[in-house]
Amino acid sequence: MEFIEQSGGQQGSRFVTEYDGYHVAVQTTAEPSEQGIGAGRIKRLLLYPAHTKQVRGKVFVYDQGWNDGMPPLEEQRKLVELAVMHFDQAPVDWVHEERRLAAIPWMV
Repeated sequence: MEFIEQSGGQQGSRFVTEYDGYHVAVQTTAEPSEQGIGAGRIKRLLLYPAHTKQVRGKVFVYDQGWNDGMPPLEEQRKLVELAVMHFDQAPVDWVHEERRLAAIPWMV
């Protein structure tokens, strides 16, 4: 998975890619954060079908938490795992992510 940087700044850097029929957009921080996926650098992630080219067809959003719940499909989780591996060189601990979601019920 290769990302193209779209912008950078005080809010972090934004990267996009298309992979396996999905458009993936991430916003990263310079340093890992507890608000990131797996306490890593990805603080925002948007995933939607590549053919729609618009957010209305979004599949799910991570915005410093699993706002729309955890990715429901294995193929979607695989995309998250590839993005996290790309930016943090670490696997996603889905059990830990589920615990984080359950610990903050207002995020769903």
